[in-house]
Amino acid sequence: PTFYAVGGDYGDKPNDGYFVLNGLLESDRTPKPQYFTVARVNQPIRVRAMNLALGKIQVENRHAFIDLTNFMATWEWSDNGVISATGKLPPLHCAAGETCDVAIPEAPTAPGGHQRHLTLRFALAQPTAWADAAFVVAQDQLALDDAPTLTAPTLTPGHLVVEPTAGAITIRSQEFSARISKASGMIESLCYHGHELLTSPLHLCFWRPPVTNDRGWKMPTLLGAWRLAGEHSEATNVASTVNADGTLTVTAGIRIPVGSSHATLTYQMDDTGRIIVRAAIALSPAEQPAPGHELPCVGMTGGLVSELHSIEWLGLGPDESYADRRAAVSFGDFHADALAWNHNYTPPQETGHRSEVRRARFSAPDGYGLQVCAVGAPFGFNLWPWTAADLESTTHPYLLKPREFLTLNLDSAQMGLGGVQGWGARPLDPYLLSADKTYQLSFVLEPFTRQTHSPP
Repeated sequence: PTFYAVGGDYGDKPNDGYFVLNGLLESDRTPKPQYFTVARVNQPIRVRAMNLALGKIQVENRHAFIDLTNFMATWEWSDNGVISATGKLPPLHCAAGETCDVAIPEAPTAPGGHQRHLTLRFALAQPTAWADAAFVVAQDQLALDDAPTLTAPTLTPGHLVVEPTAGAITIRSQEFSARISKASGMIESLCYHGHELLTSPLHLCFWRPPVTNDRGWKMPTLLGAWRLAGEHSEATNVASTVNADGTLTVTAGIRIPVGSSHATLTYQMDDTGRIIVRAAIALSPAEQPAPGHELPCVGMTGGLVSELHSIEWLGLGPDESYADRRAAVSFGDFHADALAWNHNYTPPQETGHRSEVRRARFSAPDGYGLQVCAVGAPFGFNLWPWTAADLESTTHPYLLKPREFLTLNLDSAQMGLGGVQGWGARPLDPYLLSADKTYQLSFVLEPFTRQTHSPP
């Protein structure tokens, strides 16, 4: 096969392997996601809100020599990620190094609980030696409304059949079936309208495939106790209660094999197949000195059938984002394909994370699928055609082979990427996750079809 080689691929010794394979472009000149972050951080035009409710903003020209008449400025109002109004600004006579006040039409009204954003883009009005006309050189987004409260839905009264066995609790209705393991306390089967959606249980997860910076500070060794802690967690008790209205509550106590860590998982469900999942995860560090008192991630992971590769999400996008790398993303309603949306880093590593997500949908070509909605706080997620172990153990992108299923990761928190220096520095303190803390992760699972749901 043809591939881009690194130190040692030809048997050369000594070598530095992937060391200093940095840069903003891959070897074939494909931009890395951080390319767009650098562009946004250094963009020469900035926008600030003055009185956004009245459409008043301030534009700062950070150029050293040219004014803003060389740029086409466009604005866009969105409501819960859906574009509601667009327009153009007249040429801005804003000198280099100066600011100017600008008025745009006020935002269209929106229902209560919706959040409106204003996005402004500045593109080249004429071609230059380095880019074509219409190339966007700056973009900013401003929020008009506070983020909405993410409340759990009201379950529908009905009738569920509960079938307990020695190894599991199976719940059925005419619409769906679910099976919760008594050994792990995790959902191991989820079937809607005859479609099984899971290929492996949705279990706790505290790991991510190490990024290059992680290896630099020996994260896989220092925090290695968490690698399989979620997969090896065990249920101490699993109990079910049929409520007076016919809904069901299943509660599982979980022992996590790191220190005295434990969790309580609660599943509330109705006969439409809607399941409210609440996880209270109380962590304690392994018996080792700092910096082993952190962990890479807090969340859940499981296998989805490969047909569910079409993704729609309401959150930050369109590119990947992490706690310490979000400058280039904006809030919106985005679409992608899990078979193509992940960046193929060299070497393979954590990739494709989306942050501050309020809703995600994973659907098959014929329209059926799974919807996940945040409760209490937004979540982050990945969807890979590989496993975390594949990404951690594979040396070159061309060696990554798609599995016959997808790996879904849902998290309440993931450690930052770091990179304040080339080798050995951990992420900055605000982007580390304490291993001596209680975390909450709550979301709703429910069936999704394109006929029954439309973007809000």
